[in-house]
Amino acid sequence: MPLKQYKIMVGLIIILLGVLLLLNNIHLLRFESQIWWGITFCVLGFIFVNVFRYNKAKKGLLVMGIIFLLIGIFCILDSLNIISDDLICVFVLWTIGAMFILFYVRQNNRWWAVIIGGALLISGSLILIDELRILSDVFFGFIFLLGMSLVFWFLYLIREEKNKMEWTKVIALILLVAAFFALANEWDNSLADILFPLAIIFCGGFLIIKSLLINKKKKEIE
Repeated sequence: MPLKQYKIMVGLIIILLGVLLLLNNIHLLRFESQIWWGITFCVLGFIFVNVFRYNKAKKGLLVMGIIFLLIGIFCILDSLNIISDDLICVFVLWTIGAMFILFYVRQNNRWWAVIIGGALLISGSLILIDELRILSDVFFGFIFLLGMSLVFWFLYLIREEKNKMEWTKVIALILLVAAFFALANEWDNSLADILFPLAIIFCGGFLIIKSLLINKKKKEIE
């Protein structure tokens, strides 16, 4: 879109907002304050996204624009009571999480985006599970910690020579043990009491095997 047309569109949006505000103030239309906040955030998001279109280097504006749009949509949907707040929250968390994953896919040295995106996707899934009453909330701590453990295992598996990220396996193991510890504490079941020690045994065995393989590789090189 040419800059001249973009300015015209922004001007029309501002005029439309002014008309809606005027109609609201003279009581011909009545909007809740939350809708106004939603419209405001949507307009700001639209402006930021379009500024990014003219200057691709300002990627921060694109991120802020999408976040503002999501917040605006959230406010509008919440005020209209079309869907529940929890489902809106799931949509927002999954969308932002998917954005972070996309950042990693486009440039794989942004490994930190996988952690943030994974945490948001897992959190959104837990809210959805709670909304649909699929599982008891006693499992939520276990699911979140286990999910984050898998995220760090993923980072460990995709490590490269330039960025080995050996530390990710330590975090993954800690989170794995913490997950089964949470399960043993929250779930009153004999199976949980077995799984927690097995998780500790697995972690110890993994470290021993890893150490032996490294030593064997060093001896072969020598």
